[in-house]
Amino acid sequence: LRLVSVLGSGAYGTVYLAFDRITAQAYAVKHLPEAHLTPAQRRLQRIEASLHARCSGHPNVLPLHHIVPHYPGVDGWFMVLEYCPDGDLFEYINDGRLGQRTLEREARRLLEEIIAGVEWCHSRGVYHRDIKPENVLMRRGSDGRMHVYLADFGLATTDAWSSEHGCGSTFYMSPESRSTASATPYATGPSDVWSVAVLLVNLTCARNPWRRAERQDGTFASFLRSPVATLTHALPVTEEFARVLTCCFDPNPSRRCTLDELRRMMRNC
Repeated sequence: LRLVSVLGSGAYGTVYLAFDRITAQAYAVKHLPEAHLTPAQRRLQRIEASLHARCSGHPNVLPLHHIVPHYPGVDGWFMVLEYCPDGDLFEYINDGRLGQRTLEREARRLLEEIIAGVEWCHSRGVYHRDIKPENVLMRRGSDGRMHVYLADFGLATTDAWSSEHGCGSTFYMSPESRSTASATPYATGPSDVWSVAVLLVNLTCARNPWRRAERQDGTFASFLRSPVATLTHALPVTEEFARVLTCCFDPNPSRRCTLDELRRMMRNC
């Protein structure tokens, strides 16, 4: 592979656009240096690659093609990933490509793909914990339509119950997973459902329902007192759709709807 440009960088690595020297096929190559990392950080890197590999193979999970454990003269290792030239869901929503005339139909279709990808991960015993638009990549398929790919397994876990609070991004964290929550372990599956529901609001309303799911947030506090009325006031949604969201945003994880229930409610909404 020939690395040609930087696509992005984060705390633990840099992603490059690369081309196969023989086929000219484009790939995204994630370089993960190790020299300045602690053993614990190196372990987290390896877990990310392992869990991504476990979930790769589904049409709505970003394919992980190959892991290069060592390259002579280069610190660290590489993950060779599918290249998605059409950006991520955040860009897709905010640059107007999800036009008003096709918003409802497209939102339903993309949501079904997101649900399918997350369900697959759960069926493989992997809980993402960082579902957000920036971690959902886009690529136009041979059918001419955009399709989504769940990416970035850096915070993923195989633990169905976790005591690691504060994982993820503020807007998308469930109340039970927040760092301000009690030390009680939380169920990671229902927490992913919460994040998917925030994505659904992003898709249909191009905004977030609240800043953070805690009582100190005025909108969320109002939601806890009067769920449907708060959602229909704060968002451009019908009462029927607000009731669907209320099932997803139940503060009690044991009562929260499942991904399959969300799929069926959206088909009937």
